[in-house]
Amino acid sequence: MKKAGFTLIELLITLAIIVILAAIAYPNYLSYLDKGYRTQAEQTLLLISKNMEAYYNVHHEYTGITIGSMLPPNTSTAHYTYEIENLTAQQYQLMAIPNDAKRNDECGTLSLNALGEKGISGIGNVLECWS
Repeated sequence: MKKAGFTLIELLITLAIIVILAAIAYPNYLSYLDKGYRTQAEQTLLLISKNMEAYYNVHHEYTGITIGSMLPPNTSTAHYTYEIENLTAQQYQLMAIPNDAKRNDECGTLSLNALGEKGISGIGNVLECWS
């Protein structure tokens, strides 16, 4: 009489299939997380830029601005650090620097200047990184 249940071979095959599926799915999951964090950083840079332009309309210069005064309320800095570089009376460059350098994000640091020109420090395509 045959007993009901699974053999050890059947359990090992099932486990191997699960491991293979996880090995394929996990990198895709990480890339979706990276894209989500990057999109959040892009939106934050655009909001900072909008705030800086509002400041410029009142004061007619960018000098005197700090990143803390331009960050929107409740901005998460867990994945990106925001900085203002090359700040003069007439120009600026905003930077969103990834905090986790171990990730393979080909876009790297995102940048946005006073003319609205978008850039990256990585090897990726600017249009794809800023989409």
